[in-house]
Amino acid sequence: MLQQFKAMYSLLFNYWKKSFHNIFFSFIFPCMFLAILSKVPSFKVSDLIPGIIASACPVVGIISLSISFSDLKETVIYKRIAVLPLKPWIFIISIISFFTFLTWLSAIWVFIFSLIFWHSQINLNQINFGYIILGVIFLSIICSSIGVMIGSLAKDYKIANAFSMLFYLPPAFLSGMYLPIKIIISSNVLKIISLCLPYTYPVSVINYGWVQNTSSFIFGTQLWVFILISIVLVFIFVSGAILIYKFRKKK
Repeated sequence: MLQQFKAMYSLLFNYWKKSFHNIFFSFIFPCMFLAILSKVPSFKVSDLIPGIIASACPVVGIISLSISFSDLKETVIYKRIAVLPLKPWIFIISIISFFTFLTWLSAIWVFIFSLIFWHSQINLNQINFGYIILGVIFLSIICSSIGVMIGSLAKDYKIANAFSMLFYLPPAFLSGMYLPIKIIISSNVLKIISLCLPYTYPVSVINYGWVQNTSSFIFGTQLWVFILISIVLVFIFVSGAILIYKFRKKK
């Protein structure tokens, strides 16, 4: 089984590095978006950074993964893989874990980029990196699972691109990635919408790790509630990705 995972990782990496859009969305786009939002007068860079770190998850896990997977399905290599006695869960877990790792690298790069250009506005003493890492792990797995679902269902990369943007951009703003969480909390309508989005809960864990203040929570004051909901969401979305892939493979 270990050899199967190694073979899948090698295949995915060789395919990933050939596409410019993968590199762009993983390491350029999040930093570019942070630079743009930092110019908005009403936004504080220190409030934006945790959300942009979190945004690496849907950018890589949903957009990059879904487009790559839907495009990969059209290749001869994928058709050969499809006839191999490779268990669906191994195939899907390989994809999810590979892009999850890329998401972590992207999030780390965003943090380094922030330190380089806005170090004076970052208070390292108040940051709890443990909670930030935990939130990024939850969010990256959820987003990568959604990316697999879209890639499995989409007939080609154009359809995958359209649906990935739908699952990425509006929820990213309304879950506290691009809109500072303070703005969302101040509006009852935005708060209700945010509560319905799966990204909100791991993003809340990331925000707490950044400021260690429960005032950034959408509701309540207990961090464990957001962690528990995130764990449940991880299980639901990973299971859903495996089931959808198996269903599409049979067809």
